[in-house]
Amino acid sequence: RALLRAGEAPASSVRTLFEPKAVAVIGASRESSSLGRRVLDALVAACFRGPIYPVNAHADQIAGRRCYRAVRDLPPGDYAVKAALAYRDSNCWLNI
Repeated sequence: RALLRAGEAPASSVRTLFEPKAVAVIGASRESSSLGRRVLDALVAACFRGPIYPVNAHADQIAGRRCYRAVRDLPPGDYAVKAALAYRDSNCWLNI
């Protein structure tokens, strides 16, 4: 069907989100107690089969994995993206 009714979506349109081949963790951190690091560690502990790409503008490596400075620096591909929030001066921002 060329047009779908409102609220309908083919399973393929959300497959990347629920069955990703790779995951980018935006806000991954060297600090083991941070949300970004816990997300990264959880993916590793869960034996995620695809590449896991930590994204942090201030790190070269996190948990033995090459770290990318920005999303635009990631290798080409489809990703499920996990973003970790950071708080500075009571303002919430994402490092994307």
